[in-house]
Amino acid sequence: MHELALAESLVGKIVEISVEDNISVITSVTLLIGDLSGVDKDALDFALPFVSEGTLLEKSKFIYERVKLQVKCDDCDKESYPEVPIIVCTHCHSDNIAIIAGREFVIKEMEVESV
Repeated sequence: MHELALAESLVGKIVEISVEDNISVITSVTLLIGDLSGVDKDALDFALPFVSEGTLLEKSKFIYERVKLQVKCDDCDKESYPEVPIIVCTHCHSDNIAIIAGREFVIKEMEVESV
């Protein structure tokens, strides 16, 4: 379950940022999670309360936004949103594609209160 390690790293990074920016309370954290990120949202959501305990994130709300897989076809030059696990252009069905979006695991924003 690598989501526990991700949760620990995420909380550590947010706490580090909070100390640098004099933030005392974080009310919410919005995360972008791509379809190909390898992150299981439910497992991460389960792990975060445990690793947040005793930190300024203890009472924070975690919001998850899905980033759909988006590709650009090198054959027909169109962009599309194929469904995982069949990653091909939805227009011409070529597998000669470049991934544009869907690998993200990013802190999008934090709602905070400062000292």
